[in-house]
Amino acid sequence: SQDVGIRVAGASTRSVPQKSLSIYGRDIYDEQVVFPYSFFDGIDTTTFKLRHGGNHCMGIKINDAFLESLIEDRDVSIQRSTPCIVFLNGEYWGIYNIRERYNEEYISTYYGINEENVWIIDGGNPKAGGDAAAEAYDYFVTMATECDLSYDDVYAMVSELIDVQSFIDYCCINLYTNNTDISFVQNMALWRSAENDGSEYGDTKWRWMVFDMDLALQPYEETAAAGEWMKNYCLMQEPVLQSFMRNKNFREQFFRTLEEIGRNNFNYANISHELKEWKQLYEEQLILNHERFYNE
Repeated sequence: SQDVGIRVAGASTRSVPQKSLSIYGRDIYDEQVVFPYSFFDGIDTTTFKLRHGGNHCMGIKINDAFLESLIEDRDVSIQRSTPCIVFLNGEYWGIYNIRERYNEEYISTYYGINEENVWIIDGGNPKAGGDAAAEAYDYFVTMATECDLSYDDVYAMVSELIDVQSFIDYCCINLYTNNTDISFVQNMALWRSAENDGSEYGDTKWRWMVFDMDLALQPYEETAAAGEWMKNYCLMQEPVLQSFMRNKNFREQFFRTLEEIGRNNFNYANISHELKEWKQLYEEQLILNHERFYNE
């Protein structure tokens, strides 16, 4: 029981009857700022999102949460998830996922970076760090696209700006799952430390953050010629990735990662077992939820 701030969340999905909600613990609402209940395995937080399933809110709702749960061991950030039932003024308001939110607190919690030393770029725009973060991000994009990365010494220089494995993991995860709702200005977030603090992650390198995979797992075009589907994938059209792909070492690391993710993270036997457990947890409430909001 806590007084909090609540804000409707999302973009186009705000048009559906059941809304996603961002929840904020702040001293202007309550003396207690940190939530007294740990939603994410011992992680304390002052904010979280009640997510209705995003672009999959009228479907099974779990696409994004489930897929992110499978990549927890990769070199990308994920938003962990806990299911819950929401009542508004005593009225049943359906099943939601309690989700982590990407902000300075998140980076400090998981990577040990002081919150004042965190820069975040979301959809090409600064979410933390203001103009300085925007300039640093634009510098990376400029260097990546205007330099000839086919030369190993140039590639090594530009690679110092990013965690290369994080970038590759991000691209391969979205490529393997055919997440087409993505680009460098849409559903892509990065973070870095503003200053080098000498710690493992405080090295001022950009690292990637996975979110909003609701439209992943779309079927590939049946008419695509063998070997053509990947080059036509949306991320493969991005100038930054195309530039990195000119380097042999990057290509080899990329395809090793893609094979590894397919073999381990998205192994059929493993995820089918996990999905059955999620089905048992969600199925009854999904039926009640859709009867409440969509008359299905």
